[in-house]
Amino acid sequence: MNTEITDNINEGWVCYDADCALCLGWVKRFRPRLEQHGFTLLPLQSPAVRAMLQLPEDQLLAEMRVITPTGAVFGGADALAHISNAICKPLAWLTRLPGAMPLLRRAYPYVARNRGCAGNTCQTRRPLLEKGLK
Repeated sequence: MNTEITDNINEGWVCYDADCALCLGWVKRFRPRLEQHGFTLLPLQSPAVRAMLQLPEDQLLAEMRVITPTGAVFGGADALAHISNAICKPLAWLTRLPGAMPLLRRAYPYVARNRGCAGNTCQTRRPLLEKGLK
């Protein structure tokens, strides 16, 4: 008996930097939960995402993004809030506390800038990529 109830749900795309070890770790950890709630995970580097966002490279990889089925785009902290609203209501409620979103919007860019990536390739993955491993 198939108990999967999310087959027809489409919450949108969660777009991440596929060259970032931190991003890949989060994707590995949360993919099942995101897919269970109707999200599709795609690299920011994929042709479909590039075509939809039409951003310069430095802006494309600056933050994760969520693209909804209606075409709305959320980036950074707003993308995380959008995802939390779909998969974890208590966390979503926290984002609605006074001052929470401004704080998240200030913290997210700091984390994104300091995630170990430079020149659009993470230093932590460079040795693996040079050896042909992923």
